[in-house]
Amino acid sequence: MTYRLIRFTQSPGHFGLSSFFWKYLVWIGFLLAGCQSVAATPTPASYTLTVINGSGSGLYQAGSTVHVWANPYPLGWTFDTWRGDTEPLPDIRSMHATMIMPPQDIQIETTYKQIPVWSVSYASMSGRDVYSYFPPASYKGVIIFFHGSGGDAREWSELGAERRHFFDDAIADGYAIIAIDSNDRVHKQWDLTMPPASNSDLEAVAAILTAFRANGQMPAQIPVYGVGMSQGGRFATLASYFLNMKASAIWVGAGHEDIMDTTMVPTMWCLADHDPIIDRQEAFTQYQQLIERDVDAVFNVHSQTPLYPLYFVNIEGVDEAASERLFFEFKSQGYLDENNFLIDNPRLSKWENHIGLEYPEAARLDIQDRLFVAYAEHAFYSDCDHLVLDFFDSHP
Repeated sequence: MTYRLIRFTQSPGHFGLSSFFWKYLVWIGFLLAGCQSVAATPTPASYTLTVINGSGSGLYQAGSTVHVWANPYPLGWTFDTWRGDTEPLPDIRSMHATMIMPPQDIQIETTYKQIPVWSVSYASMSGRDVYSYFPPASYKGVIIFFHGSGGDAREWSELGAERRHFFDDAIADGYAIIAIDSNDRVHKQWDLTMPPASNSDLEAVAAILTAFRANGQMPAQIPVYGVGMSQGGRFATLASYFLNMKASAIWVGAGHEDIMDTTMVPTMWCLADHDPIIDRQEAFTQYQQLIERDVDAVFNVHSQTPLYPLYFVNIEGVDEAASERLFFEFKSQGYLDENNFLIDNPRLSKWENHIGLEYPEAARLDIQDRLFVAYAEHAFYSDCDHLVLDFFDSHP
């Protein structure tokens, strides 16, 4: 209840009214002012969201932001699409979707599709470790992966559920896969030297592609696309330009600073909102340069997402029960807020000192990788998968 002070000024003998009467008027005015009604703010109505074969079911107020996830899938399958009352979903082909709850009950269902149970082949070519997968039947393009600083080709096939999702989606979409080591095996970085000077990595990639064409695994005119993470993104734009690739995609990285001034290769960026390593403004300036030259370009930024009980499934040695335990450890020990978002950057929070100690180092690195993805840190994330594949599809 709100009270307002009403002040009256009395003139001596005004209308012959006594001082008592004026005081009485002030008192009445004070009461009337205090009795003004205050409209109550109505509470938004709540509605039921039912998620079949996924997580996120619950009762939500209309207009609230809701996250839904498809359940993890076994080998030989991949996520296909959401079905049902999908109007609120901005993207029905993303395993994780963020939606605004409508003023009605809705039900959505995850669907999956079968893919080949694939495995990578290893070869030593041009002095490099090379991992590849070529579909047994015809395919529409080759995606070549360039690891980040400190990485190697093996990480694309053996480490990280997020990368595995991308492989699954790319193979399901009809692509072959190649991953190559950089020449530098000390710092494990790519050679960014511009031709006509000698560039050992560029020369090796060209020779390896030539070898695959010569042995019949790659048709002569098959489209080739470059994907690079972090420092590998700079090399991906260099290789795409000089080796006439159809398009390139950069995860948590920027393009080669010299190439981006002149390249006409369509390029897509998949950045992360809390990335402390990459200068987002540099990447956005490069994106604008392409747009100004009428080069097809897409700029995507991954936002922080909450954890949920099945978040860690598909890490080696982590089943549904183990994932639930990990989730509730993070929750009970204060690493998550009331909406299950990570409170602090997992790079700095020291969670690894007392959570998941029973797992070997490889599994703990995968747990860390998943935490980086949830926090939108410097990590490869699969939410961008089909967007990149659509981008490649549009440049055959």
